[in-house]
Amino acid sequence: MKALLHSLLEAATLGRPVVLCTVVHSGGSAPRSAGAHMAVFADGSTRGTVGGGRLELLAAKEGLSLLQRQTSALRAYDLSEREGGIGMACGGNVIVSYLYLGPEQADFVRAMAAAFDATAPCWLKLVIAEDGRTDVSLSNGADRSLCAAQPVWMPGTPAVYTEPLTQPGRVYLFGAGHVGQALVPVLEYVGFAVTVYDPRQELAERFSDVICAPYAELEDHVTLTPYDSVVVMTPGHMADFEVLHRILRHPLSYIGCIGSRNKAAKTRDLLRQEGFSEEAIASVHLPIGLPILAQTPAEIAISIAGEMIRCRAEAAQKR
Repeated sequence: MKALLHSLLEAATLGRPVVLCTVVHSGGSAPRSAGAHMAVFADGSTRGTVGGGRLELLAAKEGLSLLQRQTSALRAYDLSEREGGIGMACGGNVIVSYLYLGPEQADFVRAMAAAFDATAPCWLKLVIAEDGRTDVSLSNGADRSLCAAQPVWMPGTPAVYTEPLTQPGRVYLFGAGHVGQALVPVLEYVGFAVTVYDPRQELAERFSDVICAPYAELEDHVTLTPYDSVVVMTPGHMADFEVLHRILRHPLSYIGCIGSRNKAAKTRDLLRQEGFSEEAIASVHLPIGLPILAQTPAEIAISIAGEMIRCRAEAAQKR
């Protein structure tokens, strides 16, 4: 989303119109779910994806046509090889909103980009008339029936679509070593906001969002919320324990700690000695990451990011 918004902002700054294609609803075996975006520019180029294949070709063609007509639209697609389908083997169906953003909407594009960068909870809202004309706005989440953790589609006249532009919560990464350095860009690429915490000045300087302080003082520098995640990968076993025994007192979205199975057993024993319940101890992903036989820092970063993506999606489904 960050790269897409950058492209929209660049077009707005240059006074160039763009059509923002958004999957507002999907059913069956569709390649992308609601919230997938693609921008179509006047030269025929695109940024992002609504699912690839025949659907994306049709969406790009429709977006270019709407650019020329300077209007918005709503289109439904049958992703099958049946009569009336578009010739895809998926078999699902999607509804795509085409939002025309001309030079007159430049201020809105800037506001959307600013809201994303601010990382405060914010939702994109589309109100779509029967003829496809679309009113677009940003919401701070006052209407909880529309502003949910996942996109919401309410068909009707008009139809209403909302999606979270930003998600509440941050990842606090304790430890700026080799794996931490590999993990930060991966997490940021898939939409996590990351703050690194490490007392080592020479490592902390490598990050833009960083807290350089002793682990024993973390509660003086970090205020944890239930939306936050914690990843623990300090340079030592006891430092990991120092962090864990402090953060486990808070409800969190995700907790993971790097280490071997032997280290995991020892850490759990120490936590039991501190009086933590089995439920609290079991909430820690230890060892952290998906079991993909990762070896290098980059591979381990991918395994951790994959686990965190899965946990984020599972949590969103429960809200």
